Amino acid sequence: AKTIVLAEGLPHGVHTVLVQKRTEGEQGRTTLFAVGSDGPLLDAPQAAGRHIEFIGDSHTCGYGTEGKSPKEPFTPETENCDLAWGCIIARYFDADYTLIAHSGQGIVRNWGDEKEVSDCTMRERMMRTFDMEETPLWDFAQYRPDIVVIKLGSNDFSEGIAPSEEAFNASYAQALRQIRAAYGDVPVLCVAPAENTTVYGYLQTFLREQQDPALHCTVMTPGITDWGNDMGANFHPNHRGHRKLASAIIPYIATITGWEMPEKVVY
Repeated sequence: AKTIVLAEGLPHGVHTVLVQKRTEGEQGRTTLFAVGSDGPLLDAPQAAGRHIEFIGDSHTCGYGTEGKSPKEPFTPETENCDLAWGCIIARYFDADYTLIAHSGQGIVRNWGDEKEVSDCTMRERMMRTFDMEETPLWDFAQYRPDIVVIKLGSNDFSEGIAPSEEAFNASYAQALRQIRAAYGDVPVLCVAPAENTTVYGYLQTFLREQQDPALHCTVMTPGITDWGNDMGANFHPNHRGHRKLASAIIPYIATITGWEMPEKVVY
């Protein structure tokens, strides 16, 4: 256990502290104990009123965002979800957010798996309370997001096997059924990654198969980021790159939800 002083020497009055875990579940679990030294602990401020749930892989985790070079190896110190596209989008819309993400995971196949269908992908992990543990399962009655945004597919086509459209879409359908069971007809936006145009084709077929009016699809087109200035550690986007990724998705979320697009910096 380690005690970290978040603030001291503050004037008397009400103060708000925001604590965010920068790294994904694979990098350990954090337990918070709040202790007030000379005053009561008050209830948390009222929630933002908007809520976006993101389901994804290393990009959503912020893997390597603080790396200085694409050739730099990943370390947990360079992972910062707050600088990644999901949190950037949530800030833009003044929305609360949930990140359900794990590096190397796909919707049907994980990074480098020798099988077409991996035993455990984000379709299973999204049901958990703790990413690295099968139980307990999450109680989805705790909140209902305004929109669920899924960005998966990069790892499914990594090294070796390319999953078939049938296998990919069957796994995606399982994830969608789980979302529908948890949240009802909440809008779901499927985002195809820029580096693999096959995924977008699969998702277009998936939308036709599902005939779900609350299901939407878009793609981050190839070339949206460059492989130099926009890359952090291990060829993953840095903050500059993630701002570009977020900017590509913001209009779709605004259209689907009916939220306005304020004239503000995407950061």
